[in-house]
Formats: sequence, C-alpha cells, structure tokens
Amino acid sequence: MMLSDLALVELASEAYRRTDVAGVDAALSRLEVAREGALPEFYRRFAGPFVSRRTGFELLDLYEEGARSVEGMTRTLRERFGVPKDYLVLTDFLGGGVLVWDSSSGAVFSVDFEGGLEDLLAGRLSPKWESFEAFVSFYLG
Repeated sequence: MMLSDLALVELASEAYRRTDVAGVDAALSRLEVAREGALPEFYRRFAGPFVSRRTGFELLDLYEEGARSVEGMTRTLRERFGVPKDYLVLTDFLGGGVLVWDSSSGAVFSVDFEGGLEDLLAGRLSPKWESFEAFVSFYLG
C-alpha cells in the first residue's frame, strides 16, 4: 500500500496501532470479502476511527463494537437496501451520504441517498477515487 509520508506520520501514533489482526480477518470473513489487498492491509495495521482535515466523513474502524463500524454500517445497508456483498460502507452518514468501497474494483464511491445508491447499484455512478490507496492518501494527506 502506498500512503503519503504525512499520512504515515499521522498514523504512527500508538492510538492507531492495530493489536488484534485476527479480528480483522474474522470481520472480513463475516463481510464475505477477500482478505488480501489494500483495505485489509490498512485495517491490519491501523485501528480507527479516523478523522480527516480534507472531508467531514469519519472513516470508521473495520469491526469496532456496535453500528459505528465498517462492518455495522455495511450490514445495515445490506439489510435495508439490499446492497451486494461486493460493497463495504467505510463511513458514517454525512449529509445523507456515505463513502463505499467496491471490493471487486477497489474503487471508492461517494454515495448519496437521493438517487446515488440506485446509480451505484446500476453501475452508473463514477468512482470518486479509483483505488482504496488513492482514497486513503487523499483522506489522510
């Protein structure tokens, strides 16, 4: 994974160091997504949630207890809206939208609930970032 030097300095704090790597793999299995790639590697190294100077979205931890996690938010959208298992919800709601990662393409989308979710599911929504690495570099950069 390629993170900017600034992003790595931000995450060097002990507060973000992941101590339970097995929990990451278990959460990814429950979410039915691949355990290889940039997103799994990021969450194996770092525990959130994370804030950004560049956006109001809060990047959630992968499996923190309760609904305020990638796992919890993803389950909610899967149950309420039938979001396919390829998609993980990375953030809490902000202004009626969320950021969503597509595990099949690696792209990250900004999805609103006034037509954006339908566009995503129909393949009409363009990604905001072409990869998880690009997203994290922007988010933390």
